[in-house]
Amino acid sequence: MRHFGTGREIDVRITAALVSHPRHADRPLHLILLHDDLSHRKRAEELEVLNSAILHSSLDPIITVNQEGVITEFNPAAERTFGRMRSEVVGEKSEEILFSEGPDEGAKDRVERHLSVGQGSLLGRRTEITAVRANGEQFPAEMAMSISRSCSRINGCVTCA
Repeated sequence: MRHFGTGREIDVRITAALVSHPRHADRPLHLILLHDDLSHRKRAEELEVLNSAILHSSLDPIITVNQEGVITEFNPAAERTFGRMRSEVVGEKSEEILFSEGPDEGAKDRVERHLSVGQGSLLGRRTEITAVRANGEQFPAEMAMSISRSCSRINGCVTCA
């Protein structure tokens, strides 16, 4: 379909239905055509493919954590670095499996605190921490945190616009 004003092509899904009056069910009164603009879905799918490509090809570990501190993404570089499979860490609290016990114990609380309030000294800069691999080996690591706001409404979202 083409946009009337701009002439731009639009991907649409068209649903057609015949509507008749209950007393005259044998003859349709109206043909209803409903169209749904699918272009926003196509853009969302393209962004998802691009994000996935970046995530999986990165040489650096990328770990995504939600506002509760639960791991939602763990890329292949993170699997190699931490010696853990994505399937075993997604859904787990990051502080319980990625940080060591000991001098950096405060880092666990700081991460959750910064995530919950969306501000703090860990956001927007690199900081050194002690992390732990699956085999218990501790190693120095750099961590950078940023807050990302995602929205399921691709069009018309004030935050995403």
